[in-house]
Amino acid sequence: MSDYTKRYALGYLRVSTKVQADGISLTNQKEQIQNFAHNNNVEIIGWYKDPGVSAKTANRPGLMKMLRDAQSYKGKLDYVIVYDMSRMTRNMSSYYSVILPVLDGCGIKVVDTRLPLEATPEANFSRGLSMLTAQYDNEKKSSVVKDNMRAAAMDGRWVTTPPLGFKTKKVDTNSHLSNGKRKTYSVLIEDHTDNISDSVRTLLERYSQGDITVRGLTDIAQSMGVKGKKGKIISYNTVRSILSNAAYCGYVCTKLTDYTMRKGKFDGLISRDMYERNQRLLSQQGRHNKDSEVVHYNSKNFIKNDNYPLKGVVRCQICGTPLRGNAPTSGSGTPSPRYSCNTKGHGSLVIDEVHNLFVELLETITPEAETLALFKTIVKETLHKERMSLGKKIVDLEAKISKIEDRKNLAIASFLDDKLTSDEKDSMVRKCNDDLIVLQLELDELKSKYSSSEASIEYVCNFMSMPAKLWRDGQFETKVALEKAIFPDGLTFDIKSKKFGTENISPLYSVIQAKKSQNGSNNSVWYARQGSNLRPLGSKPSTLIR
Repeated sequence: MSDYTKRYALGYLRVSTKVQADGISLTNQKEQIQNFAHNNNVEIIGWYKDPGVSAKTANRPGLMKMLRDAQSYKGKLDYVIVYDMSRMTRNMSSYYSVILPVLDGCGIKVVDTRLPLEATPEANFSRGLSMLTAQYDNEKKSSVVKDNMRAAAMDGRWVTTPPLGFKTKKVDTNSHLSNGKRKTYSVLIEDHTDNISDSVRTLLERYSQGDITVRGLTDIAQSMGVKGKKGKIISYNTVRSILSNAAYCGYVCTKLTDYTMRKGKFDGLISRDMYERNQRLLSQQGRHNKDSEVVHYNSKNFIKNDNYPLKGVVRCQICGTPLRGNAPTSGSGTPSPRYSCNTKGHGSLVIDEVHNLFVELLETITPEAETLALFKTIVKETLHKERMSLGKKIVDLEAKISKIEDRKNLAIASFLDDKLTSDEKDSMVRKCNDDLIVLQLELDELKSKYSSSEASIEYVCNFMSMPAKLWRDGQFETKVALEKAIFPDGLTFDIKSKKFGTENISPLYSVIQAKKSQNGSNNSVWYARQGSNLRPLGSKPSTLIR
């Protein structure tokens, strides 16, 4: 152990950009750390740095090497010194789950040059506040970047990876950034490499003729030797995504635009009319093709559109066409998200009202008592098996950690008995420390899962008994899964009368008395077919379910 008057430390340096790494920042950090150490009678015995590396995670080469070496110095090292805590981390989670456990286990304190050396309550608070501020700064920057990307997309600029058949071109703005570099922006242009843009245009035009399926078009694309982004022969899913991507008609329609059509600042490969025709063909084929991704739950277009969880599940009561989600702008230019039918005259309705009606509908649905009891039993049995499996893994990991600790101690003892050279001992200890870091992180994760799994049973079961709350509060994937579970054949919706309909409800659920809306109407009453007639589903639930 180091004596009272002389203490020892490692110095850690980091900058997040190559511009900083090439400049004075690393040098400045080192000078500040050296001055701080000298003034506090601390000797720096090792330096570690991560030039041009983000602090969002702990997976940094310099940092990981420092953590490994710190364990070799256990009992001989007092501190790790950084210029400020943002150099160490900008993510509280990675600091407390990865960095701090390793250093604490070695009796090593993290200090920065702006605070006192000794760990007073005020200094500890300031260090925590510094990391929290750094994380907030990172998240704020990320939010600004997302807002800028959204604004650019709404303005018609393409800001993500170019679709197949396009590439980006840098355009000089004749201005400069703060670092002196020239400011540019990217525009989308046709990619003529291997005639890929012409090949994609040919496929889009061929499909618009209306006499071929997506599978047939995929066969044509493969016979043409068309390759995807990674150089592999084009797949069915890629062909479908090409057909549904509005970029090919010169529009931006992505999550950044809330899936509204924005005229792009680039030229498409086909006309808007041809694109719309292809969408109608996709929809029509989907209604007659069980493998279609347009109507069913594995639809890429369906899954990516988080704002419209009923899209692809609900069909127009009049014509059977799947309702689509769109957001036309009002006279003031404000988007109005809604569900609508492609068939003229069948109408549209704002999504909030449709979703409220659907929640009212779900409030008339409850799992059968037997279903809930069975579900609870299955969850408990699954959890019991999972906990047994986790427990065994924890015991096995602890045994491995114990063996590695024994191996490390044996290496040190062998060195003291002159059976190993210093280099051999250091190599063995370093290897043991590397293994210990990995295993300890895995052990912490397993213990966290073990302790949290029990509390999830009642939470999950309570949610299962309230499908309306589960759908309203759930993530997009949860909503889709619930819709599929209750309505295996989907739903119809009469937009004008605001009523849902279905030919089937899962036998795992039953119908209770429908609630009336606040205005006294019963908009959430819904109907099922019984023979050739429609009847209120709530009238005789047993005849439908049994």
